[in-house]
Amino acid sequence: MKGLHTLRPLLFSAGMTLLLVMMAGWYLPGRVIFNYTDSLPHGVYLIRDIRTCEHGDVVVFPVPQHVRKLVQDRGWLNEGDMLMKPVLARSGEECCMRDGLLVINGRTVSRISATDADGRSMPVTEFCGTVPDGMIIVGTAMENSFDSRYFGPVAVSSVTGKAVALLTWESGRQDRQGSHGNEQEAS
Repeated sequence: MKGLHTLRPLLFSAGMTLLLVMMAGWYLPGRVIFNYTDSLPHGVYLIRDIRTCEHGDVVVFPVPQHVRKLVQDRGWLNEGDMLMKPVLARSGEECCMRDGLLVINGRTVSRISATDADGRSMPVTEFCGTVPDGMIIVGTAMENSFDSRYFGPVAVSSVTGKAVALLTWESGRQDRQGSHGNEQEAS
């Protein structure tokens, strides 16, 4: 029984934190989703309305139609899950996805992997030029993050909101398919 006494404060704190997050979801305008992937910190995010997509905004959007089957066949997402990624480039900026690199405005942002964590080939998006009007480039520096490097620019009109962290923690896991963008709506 001695071990239970030392766990009580931890369990109480975890329970109160969960209760506060749930209450925030009920009282704050927006939806609450849970991110369980490694491309962003794990945790609970409030999804707010967004008028414009700015650099660094973490935006939420459905999986682009042309890669939806791939994502579901590989088990990276549950049907209806959304992607949640930071904005790297906006309309009018220069972006190049070629030769295994993502370069934005002349600066190398990240590598582009030819295969996923299980060795399966990834889609190839060769785009080099000005980001078109009404489009954004999304992604992270993580090679395994499933983002614009693999599906191209995202229509701003498909963005359903901006994610604001309510409670996050680092997973400690930097491998496998968890970094592909699996976000689960909690409400």
